[in-house]
Amino acid sequence: MKPYLIGQGVFLFTNGSFLCPSPHVLSPGYSADLATFGLVINPTFLSWKQQDHLILGTLLYSFSEFPPSYG
Repeated sequence: MKPYLIGQGVFLFTNGSFLCPSPHVLSPGYSADLATFGLVINPTFLSWKQQDHLILGTLLYSFSEFPPSYG
């Protein structure tokens, strides 16, 4: 499995090197003077989470019986 993950460029997700980013970041219009700021969803977090789930799905599928047994 390790060669596959390295070949796909996602091994850093599985060995703990590429940690999950913060789910929220300050909005682009942040102003410390006016205290008009808010949190918005971090797009990097969304991409990381999507990739994480794709890897998890691949790993789970690889452990399943294939082809499926009917009987």
